[in-house]
Amino acid sequence: MTRGILTSKNSAQGLTLHMDFYNFMLHLLIFASLGCYSEGSLLLNNKINGVIGKYVTFKTTITLTPNFVIVTWNFNKGSEIAPILTSIVPSNTDNVDEKYASRISYNKTTFELQLGPLVKEDGGEYTLTIVTDKGQQLTGQVDLEVLEPVTDIMISSNLPEAVEFNNTVHLTSPLLNNKINSVIGKYVTFKTTITLTPNFVIVTWNFNKGSEIAPILTSIVPSNTDNVDEKYASRISYNKTTFELQLGPLVKEDGGEYTLTIVTDKGQQLTGQVDLEVLEPVTDIMISSNLPEAVEFNSTVVLTCSAKGSFTYKWKSGSVPLVVDGTRMKLNQVGNVLTVAEVRRTDLQGPIYCTAENALKSGRSAAFNLTVSYGPKKVSITQNTTDSFIKKGSYLTLACSAQSDPPAQFQWMFNGQEMPQKTTVNITLTNVQEINSGNYSCVAYNAKTKRYVTSPVAVVSVLDNQYANDE
Repeated sequence: MTRGILTSKNSAQGLTLHMDFYNFMLHLLIFASLGCYSEGSLLLNNKINGVIGKYVTFKTTITLTPNFVIVTWNFNKGSEIAPILTSIVPSNTDNVDEKYASRISYNKTTFELQLGPLVKEDGGEYTLTIVTDKGQQLTGQVDLEVLEPVTDIMISSNLPEAVEFNNTVHLTSPLLNNKINSVIGKYVTFKTTITLTPNFVIVTWNFNKGSEIAPILTSIVPSNTDNVDEKYASRISYNKTTFELQLGPLVKEDGGEYTLTIVTDKGQQLTGQVDLEVLEPVTDIMISSNLPEAVEFNSTVVLTCSAKGSFTYKWKSGSVPLVVDGTRMKLNQVGNVLTVAEVRRTDLQGPIYCTAENALKSGRSAAFNLTVSYGPKKVSITQNTTDSFIKKGSYLTLACSAQSDPPAQFQWMFNGQEMPQKTTVNITLTNVQEINSGNYSCVAYNAKTKRYVTSPVAVVSVLDNQYANDE
């Protein structure tokens, strides 16, 4: 096999090479007989700098390539993975993405990549991935920072008019979705759009969390060889027809980006990414209050809805959604804390419920009831007769009423003075005399609200029977 430097000219020639299944397997056997590459960092540096207009070389630590089958260089910027070069080593087939055809030089002995002239947009992470004939995957990453040269220092203004980015590029992903949700303890399937696999050689699934790329599975299609990373050996199920991957039972740490990469026998590379969000199950939903009891107009009530998991919150009073006005009744930004200032007994008639939900699950708290003490108010007196005068020797019954919770306690007053032992709702005076004439009132007291309210005065006039009859 010829080794040396691949320029853009002979990389184009490499696109015309074809390797049938027989030749591919023959090369696999030859390379398998040469031994294994010891694992370690593939790249000499994990971060390098370059300057706009200059060239940079991503250096490797590779000196022997005994059983390498596939070598890929990719550019990772944000959530996008752009293929640069895919090399099928046994057949000496190289596929260079057209955007890099005139900008790279590739060393087939050390697998080093030279890139240039650099532009600002070249800054980002570059990944070298090597797959052996046993399906083992070796990966290295290097961050490139592209600096601007210090030249032509001047002040300029932005153009009054500009036309840019007129063309739209459509990329087809082999994955059905770019984002999916699931719950801790459940299983998730990364579905693909693949129905035919005419010339696929290598299929890889990787997990990308932050700056780390963790191999999950590498499959060499012609030889039906699969290599599963030991961390995932008991947690995945792989469909060799559709290349779909099932993962579970899920843990919180499974959340992140998953990448499916497919390499054809022509060195073409198909890539798709899907973001997995792992949600906690909705459990242990409950409402707690800062007060066991509240006093109307005096108390500020704070109800907190707590639950396990990550979700949004909704409140209901009975079967009706609870409406907050933003002044006396407020919700915090998260929505799990309800504050009611100067609480009224009609604010939280209840029972109160809190519903916690995420994209997949929801749950409701037990009913919560809060006692709001109020009153006394509307204190009034009624008597057993509507006559203006009461006959001497007859009887008089007075009754006091008030709106209050808990029920009010009463103290009867005569001409502004407390009447001894007169603390019941009703009082009855028998054999009334003229001395019983005067102003009667009652004072209502609520032991919870600590409020006293006095009724309007009831005027009682007792007359001798002779005068009463004259009337």
